[in-house]
Amino acid sequence: MRFISRRKSRGNRKGADRMLVLALLAVLTAQLMPVYMPTEVLAAETGTVSGNTIGKEPSVSGNASVKEEEPEGEKKTDTPGEKELPEEEERETVSSAVEAVVPLYNYDVTNVVVPARFAVALNPYQMPIRIDDTKVSAEQVVSRNYGIINKSSTDKLVTVTLTVEDLNEGRILFVDSAEEAQNAGEDIYALYLAAVPADDSGIRVGGESADQNTSAAELSDVDMTAAEDRPLVLREGENQFTFKLSRAVYCFEDGSGLELDEDGSGHRKSLKLSGLASGEGGATAFTFKGVMNPKADWGKLLNGLRICAVYTYRTASGDEKIAEGTGAVVETE
Repeated sequence: MRFISRRKSRGNRKGADRMLVLALLAVLTAQLMPVYMPTEVLAAETGTVSGNTIGKEPSVSGNASVKEEEPEGEKKTDTPGEKELPEEEERETVSSAVEAVVPLYNYDVTNVVVPARFAVALNPYQMPIRIDDTKVSAEQVVSRNYGIINKSSTDKLVTVTLTVEDLNEGRILFVDSAEEAQNAGEDIYALYLAAVPADDSGIRVGGESADQNTSAAELSDVDMTAAEDRPLVLREGENQFTFKLSRAVYCFEDGSGLELDEDGSGHRKSLKLSGLASGEGGATAFTFKGVMNPKADWGKLLNGLRICAVYTYRTASGDEKIAEGTGAVVETE
């Protein structure tokens, strides 16, 4: 029994040795086999690459990573952070144009209404003269009051040019004051004649304030309070004074306001006059006053005077100064 156990022990040892030898041969065979693996070796910043190798291992120095080669047509040449930009080349410039109609919102409506007629008389002997149904005057110069209103959309300067002509071949002497006319000799036809503007209390037509409906005919006889200390002394020839009248109030007929739009149609609307300027600034008036030499024999003259009134107007600049005590007279230097 002891002999048989020894033989088995030796047999087992020989079998283990044979297995060890076979394992060592397998390892050596695996190391000597050629490597058929196409590779792309990417070197790190500090490494170098020898390229792809068939049949032997590629040599790589430094840190490197190896990845499988991508199929043809799917290769990526860019690395993160190093994207290659296309070469600079000329390109066609693309532009677009936008056109706008820029309308002129111009609502400069000019409408200055002046009296349609005049009625003035020289009355040296102070006879009572009826002016209208309610007024009678015995002044030496009798006149109605003549209104002017501004129905324009802008402030206007209205210049009144009064041209005075003596129809007695120059026998009337125009003087500068009432005292000078009263103290003239008996053979002198001395006449003090002045245009006197209204004060700032406004004008009235038929007992009511003038408004946007007041006509030129109605302006030929208005009620006013004269600014007695601001007369314009008249001489033979041309005499001028200027009023500044504030703009009237306008609205659109459809009740809407202006609109800003693309085609400029928003301004093509009809304006409607809705009222004169507030505070009596859109209307004024003037009258004629005077004194005649009471000692002269005025009956020897066959004629009186001719007075021609011309009204011109323009848009105010805004820096005009109104004479104190008047409603609208522009002060001159």
